[in-house]
Amino acid sequence: GTGPYLLTGWDITSEITIEANPDYWGDPAGFDRIIFRNVADTSTQLQLLETGEADMAFAADPDKMQQILDNPGLQLLEGPSLAYEYLAMHTGEDVGGPLAKKEARQAVAHAIDYQGIIDGLMGGRAIRPATVEPNAFQTDLAKANELWGASGNGPVELTLTYGAGQTAPGGINRDVLSAKSQSDIQGIDGVTVKLLPMDPTQRLQDYREGKLQFTMSDWAPDYADVHTYAQPFGQTGGAAAKRVAYSNPEVDKLLDEGIAEPDVAAREKLYVKVQEILQDDSAFIVEFQPNYVVPAVASVKGAAPHGVYIVQLRFATREESA
Repeated sequence: GTGPYLLTGWDITSEITIEANPDYWGDPAGFDRIIFRNVADTSTQLQLLETGEADMAFAADPDKMQQILDNPGLQLLEGPSLAYEYLAMHTGEDVGGPLAKKEARQAVAHAIDYQGIIDGLMGGRAIRPATVEPNAFQTDLAKANELWGASGNGPVELTLTYGAGQTAPGGINRDVLSAKSQSDIQGIDGVTVKLLPMDPTQRLQDYREGKLQFTMSDWAPDYADVHTYAQPFGQTGGAAAKRVAYSNPEVDKLLDEGIAEPDVAAREKLYVKVQEILQDDSAFIVEFQPNYVVPAVASVKGAAPHGVYIVQLRFATREESA
């Protein structure tokens, strides 16, 4: 109740409405009302912008960027995100099967063509990545095959689940991203990847319940600090860790020390060690950290992508035509 807008309507399947807060202490809100309409498909979002039925869209497919730039009535608002897209591999034998072996997970990590995803699918609007594992794996199929051989698994089929038709951070469709990941991982001799598109809500539920062998997901922070990445993925029982049965007592100890350490330099060393262990254990593979790219009509001013909020509307206004 202290911001420039107040929540006045909530129907997550249809639309959410916020209205200007008459008691706001700062500069008045730029709009009387803002409506967030639930439109999942990015192509439909763009069509609504082009027809004047919407002023701003949540994201744009990278293939549509030039179309937006060529339209004088539209603009692209772009800035770095703190979100990322990742692959999660279950570490328990009952669900993970061959992925329960660390070498197998490391092999998958080395098989992914990270730069191909960034340059080919994301149009260069992403980096590789600032994440729970800053010393990122590099694409190395020879190393991937060596590690898979060391796992002792032999020929297997892995099932990669993802939200059908869902948009990943940065606007890429997961149907496209999953096909790229499938192709990359099948570069490992003897490994076949079966793609299993699921209803996004059901996939998330199954992932949270720890039922999925291998899945695509994304993460965005609750606040801007390393702990909001390291703890959920590294701590036994953490929000992401429990979904793949990941547990490492050394990581637990380091995280307990890190969150209690007041000295910045000493704390940094603890979290670097956490991330080195997480990379080696390879329960999670971060594929890319995208820019947030928000298409809007040209008359919208003052709105900007935001690393945590996705898009900052606090200072947004609309320039009226003469």
